[in-house]
Amino acid sequence: MKRTTIAAALAALMMTSGAAFAETQTQEDFAKDRIQNTIAMVMLVHFAGTHCEHVRMIEEAMIAELKDAGVTLETLNAPSMGIDMNILQLMFLNHYDKDPTKFCTGALQGFGPNGGPGPNGAPKRQMLEAK
Repeated sequence: MKRTTIAAALAALMMTSGAAFAETQTQEDFAKDRIQNTIAMVMLVHFAGTHCEHVRMIEEAMIAELKDAGVTLETLNAPSMGIDMNILQLMFLNHYDKDPTKFCTGALQGFGPNGGPGPNGAPKRQMLEAK
């Protein structure tokens, strides 16, 4: 399925340096990457759910995605997490401000009924639906 620029930007932001470094990554590194990717996906879903008038978040699915990835309250309350979340929020806001319709359509395509599961830690469940 063709992903929108929103999903592509998210993937580019969250992916590690690439295959050249995959050999040197440990299981712990992969777990950290999965946690970071999942948090970013859920944040994008939350942003879309609060900014896009024709989109609704499926909170149960969002929580399940976080739990499956091993995200804990300790992870979310880590001092550096606030900075990372603010950077992501600004990125989402920038894309939304440029073209709200494109952003909302892209979010629904990536995280709605036709989105994931897919490669590189795509969500296991639908987290958005049309109102």
